This record gives sequence, structure tokens and C-alpha cells, in this order.
Amino acid sequence: MDFLSSFLASFAKAPVLPSGFTEDMLPEHIYTDLQDAPVSSLLCVQAYGAHSVSAPFIYQFHSFPCYLLIYTQKGIGTLKTAESSFSLSEETLMLFDGRQPFSLSISGNFWKFKIYFCTGSLLDAFYQKKSGMFWELGSSPELLHYLHMLDSNNRDFFH
Repeated sequence: MDFLSSFLASFAKAPVLPSGFTEDMLPEHIYTDLQDAPVSSLLCVQAYGAHSVSAPFIYQFHSFPCYLLIYTQKGIGTLKTAESSFSLSEETLMLFDGRQPFSLSISGNFWKFKIYFCTGSLLDAFYQKKSGMFWELGSSPELLHYLHMLDSNNRDFFH
């Protein structure tokens, strides 16, 4: 199954979205030319999206077979699981294993964020050390630097 079909099949309920935003727009750029190279098995960006959304904005997933890296630039979003709720506020970064039921929604009227859908054995090993990794980027300028590298080079570095 290709990435978009897998994404659309992972919904627990139909998304509730603002006018003009369709359910398939969250992964705005889907990389279909991924190669089976050793680097791709370590870390691969499958899809990426950069969005500015208004309410209503709710996605509910059964599970999705990848990690989500969510960078909130402005506004506030929320990621919920059965056990936890994470407030995705301005200048925060969240790494989340999507292979569990979760929801992603806006908290308030506006949310500007970037989302990366990633796979790879490096993420598996990294995530096992501490699940639900969350960083405030104001106190981690080096992490923000690496995020900007990912943002500007995601097609070049990860295939």
C-alpha cells in the first residue's frame, strides 16, 4: 500500500477540517521516489507538510506506521493518546510514535506547524530510550538548527 492510501486508511473517524483543507492535505509533500538504500533504512522522510490552520481541525487515527515529528511555530495544537495529552505550543518540537491510537487537533483559533512523517531504525532505537519526546526549542538552539537543516534538505539528506 502506498503512503497516501495507508494514511487515509488509518483514520478512526473522518477528519473535521476548516474550509478548503481536505483530509489528504496533512502530508502535503509525499516522496514517492524513495530508494531502498542503507541510509533510507536508518532514517527516511516519507512525507512532509507545512500548515497554517484555523478551527475546526481534528484528525483521529487508529494508528499510523511511522513517527511524527511536529514543530509548532505559532498557536497551539494538541496530540492525545489514551494515556496522555501533549500541548504543542509555540516553538516546541514533538517526536511521536504513530503506531498507536492518537488524535491531532488545534487548541484555539490558529495553529502554524510543520509535520514530518518518518521511518527508520535510528528512530526506533532513539524512541525506545524515551517515548513521547518533547522539546522547547527556545532552550535548545542546536536542535532548532538541525530542524532547519531537515526542513531545507529533507529530500537530499534522507534518500
